[in-house]
Amino acid sequence: MITQQRFKKSVIALLLTIYLLILAGALVRVTGSGMGCPDWPRCFEQFVPPTSESQLRPDYIEYYSQKTGHEIAPFNLYHTYTEYVNRLIAVFTGLIAIGMLVFSFSYKNENKKMIYFSIMVLLAIGFEGWLGKKVVSSNLKEFVVSLHMLVSLIIVFMLTYLAVASQAFKSIEVKPLPLLRNLSLVLVVLTAIQILFGTQVRENLDSIAKRIDDRSLWFNHIEISFYIHRTFSWVLLLASFYLYFKSKQIQPAIFNASKYLLITTLLQIITGVFMYYFAVPKAAQATHLLIGCISFGLLCFINIQLNPKVKEVIASS
Repeated sequence: MITQQRFKKSVIALLLTIYLLILAGALVRVTGSGMGCPDWPRCFEQFVPPTSESQLRPDYIEYYSQKTGHEIAPFNLYHTYTEYVNRLIAVFTGLIAIGMLVFSFSYKNENKKMIYFSIMVLLAIGFEGWLGKKVVSSNLKEFVVSLHMLVSLIIVFMLTYLAVASQAFKSIEVKPLPLLRNLSLVLVVLTAIQILFGTQVRENLDSIAKRIDDRSLWFNHIEISFYIHRTFSWVLLLASFYLYFKSKQIQPAIFNASKYLLITTLLQIITGVFMYYFAVPKAAQATHLLIGCISFGLLCFINIQLNPKVKEVIASS
């Protein structure tokens, strides 16, 4: 029983760490620190990065440009350590996932699906780490960056699943509500698509930034993906309002989750408007992404709670 309690705590800890990792990754992206460490898993072939350019070999730009297959920028302490901290959080995340898997064996006589699902989470995190390497080796290739984000969302879904099944998030009995259940599932998918559209907008802004220094002019040259992303946000807001009002008559936990979903959806729009009118500040970009991922997690929780069949897949003995 003690070990099962540890499992529950590790699930919550891992979920929170994944959100921290998403935030760290977003900060790496918006500060342009993605290539702060030109190699992987070490940084400038060191486990602890240098603190000054003088600690690197004299021909490091040519050396790492040849080694990676693309030109690297001069050493930047801020970029290097922003990327390095992101990698440290990723390692910490992996260690928690291993601990969660160990604790999951406390269910071996009750529900082996907990073990199987914990293995899936660990494998997904390992794959995410491998994708992190590919992000670096591909020089931030658009498809790889988007896939990296998608896998993060899949991990959030799986951990929310485990949290409900293990009672780390209390599983509740709800009468059949197929309309809300289907709506929440559609919103899970649409929110994931919306976040991926956001990564495309970010890539577009990066491309524009290379040509135009004045951030206030960036949206004058934006591609159609931005307008789809912006319009989509209002669709999600209307659907969140509907889910909020319809959930008033059902279990308080779902109503509260719907309330928080509505708040985070509104905050997404507010941060999006703020970025549009205030020259895309870096902190707002990272906040915008994190809030979107929190909305996704809330929707996963709502959908799992509304879908008894989904809960039975893991929760049944």
